[in-house]
Parts: sequence; structure tokens; C-alpha cells
Amino acid sequence: MKKILITGATGFLGKHLINYFKNSEYELLLVGRNLEQLKKNYPKIDAINYSNLHDLDANIDVIIHLAVANNNVDLPYIDYFDANVKLYSDILNFAATKSVKKVININTLHIFSSKINNYVVTKRLALEEEKKFKELNIVNIFCPMIYAKKFNGKLKFLNLFPNLISKILFEILSSLKPVVKVQSVIDNISHAISSLQDCEKYIYISDNKDDNFFYKFFKRSIDISFVILTISLFWWLFLIIWILISLSSKGPVIFVQSRVGKGGKLFKCYKFRTMYLETKSMSTHEVDRSSVTKIGRFLRSLKLDELPQIVNILRGELSLVGPRPGLPSQTRLYYARKSRNIYSVLPGITGLAQVNNIDMSTPEKLAECDSRYIAMKSIPSEIKILLKTFVGQGGGDRIK
Repeated sequence: MKKILITGATGFLGKHLINYFKNSEYELLLVGRNLEQLKKNYPKIDAINYSNLHDLDANIDVIIHLAVANNNVDLPYIDYFDANVKLYSDILNFAATKSVKKVININTLHIFSSKINNYVVTKRLALEEEKKFKELNIVNIFCPMIYAKKFNGKLKFLNLFPNLISKILFEILSSLKPVVKVQSVIDNISHAISSLQDCEKYIYISDNKDDNFFYKFFKRSIDISFVILTISLFWWLFLIIWILISLSSKGPVIFVQSRVGKGGKLFKCYKFRTMYLETKSMSTHEVDRSSVTKIGRFLRSLKLDELPQIVNILRGELSLVGPRPGLPSQTRLYYARKSRNIYSVLPGITGLAQVNNIDMSTPEKLAECDSRYIAMKSIPSEIKILLKTFVGQGGGDRIK
């Protein structure tokens, strides 16, 4: 029987988690500041104060750290620091001293946003604190706003509306910000516990935006609008590029290459040819600079070689924004993405990784960034990535 220590059990997620574990094979131990409140809420579960934590004489298998000073309260910085950094450091110190097998930390996707407030700053500092405990097996589950059947927190006002109106309003709001069902968080915690060793260190979760009508409508509308505008305004540019490539080197103007798409299925990806005909088919970062034609370098610098991919967009094989599709031969990237369920979404011409200068030469890092992109998907985040791409942020896939 695994013994699990849980902090923050009186919070929203804690209450649902304790209810889930109520009839499980796990032995629970709760720790908090208000021992009286813990015993009142959970009279049948052992509980102790944080002050008595280091005196605990028990073998703990897993710690689930839920305790947090959240962004829905107005506290001075020092209170946020004590709750989000100092307490977490103390928990990690206890885990290291007592040889705890795994620490599961429930974290926030706000860490990766541009927000600067006491909550976000202290959560970022807490993540840095982990670097002092390299011997520990720490799993961070990054979540957006968590909700249940009955809405709480910032979504509480939705309970005032009739069920149908509430659902429509929630659908609109969740297209603008990532959210996650409480059961999904619990399922990921349960999986992290059961797989003591084989588990990603950084797990990013949220509801699937492809089930959201407003998000899907926006995304497809932007894709089709881009295709129509590109053909209408830049047909002459296609013609000029076609002539320049034809005159500069031998070979077809359009380069066709198999790529891994949604569901792991292969599709033919179209680009303007930027390399000499005899160049071997390989990952861009493995290609030598001398293999790229002069006109090819110019096209790559402005990302104009990507223009023929409007055909892939029309065929529903690509979107403007998404994880950049890899080659079938990139096995490390394929399995890194498969383990993180990246192939559940359409690949894209640009993406979060591209605007952050993460290319296919670092497959694990790329797959993790793709996972973060999927968890943080929303209408504003898609617009933000597109704007960063259009102003030239990020270098795309770089050659050697």
C-alpha cells in the first residue's frame, strides 16, 4: 500500500482529490496550517501541522503538493513568497531527507504567460527552487483554470444562468482561455502515482480545444482567409519565385516531402525548392549551408519557401499555427511527440516552438514545447503566435 502525503487538502482541487481517493488502496496523510479545519473536513484521515512535518516517522511514497496562495486573493508579496516558494522548498527538503519516491507538484500555466504579478513571480521562483533538489523525482502538472460540474472561482457567475445559456457562455469563455476539468487533473495525478518511474517531468493539461465550436470556427476561418488573401494579393509573387528558381538551378520548382501529420499519418508537404537537386532528404538542421541555393537562402530568410503550403491548408493537412510537422525518419522526435500526444492536433506552418527559436535539432525540448502549446491553445494565443511570426520573431528550422 502506497502512503501519500497531501498538502492543500482543504482547497477546491484537494476536496475533489480526497473524495476520489476515499475508496482507493492508498493510505493518506494530510498536512496543513489549520489542523482543526483538516480534522473537521476529514475526520477519518490522519492529519498533522506543517510544524510537525520533519518530526514525522513514517515512510512516505508520494507527496502531492496542492498548497498555494492563488491569484484569486489579494495578498502582499511576502505572503505569496511564504506560501508558494518557502513552503514548497520546505516540502522538497522533507522529501529529500525522508527519501520520498516522487513529488507531484500541481503548477500553473500562467508561469509561461507574459503576466507579472505576485502569484506568477513566486510560482516561477518555486520552479527554480526545484533545481536545488536534483536527486528528487519531481513531476510538475501544469494546469489552467480548473472547473467542476458546478462552476467555482472566476466562473462562479455562470451558475446564475439556465443550463443552456451557461454552457454557451462557458464555450465562448473557454475559447478565449484554456481551462481543464477537475477530473482530468485527478486522472493525471493518479497516473503519475501509479507510474513511479515512467512519467514525464513536465505535464501540460487542458481541455481539448478541438471540441470547442468557437475555437474551431475561428481557427479554420483564419486558415481559409489566409489562403484566399495569399492567392488574391500575391499570385504575382508566386510567378516571380517560380521563374527565379527555374533560372537559378536545375530541378522542379516545387519540393515535395513526406511529413508526419495528425494521427501520425503521412502527408505530402509542398514548398518552393531551396536546395540543389542532388541534396539528400534529411532534417533541415542536418543540411549543410552549401546545399542551399542563393535564391533559396533569400526565400528561407523571409519564409517565402513556405507559401505553397497553402495547398496543404486547403486539404486540411496543415493549419497556420501548430506543431511543425517532422519527417518520418526523425524517430526521436516522433516518439517524443507520440508520448506527449502531439499528434492529436493538426501540424502548422508556424508555432510556439518556432517563435521561441526551438527547432528539430532538440527533439525532446521541441516535443515539450509542442505539449505546452496544445495545453495553452486559445484564440488570443493563436493570434499572438501569428503576430510574432509576421514580425519575424523566431528563426524557424535552421540549417547547419
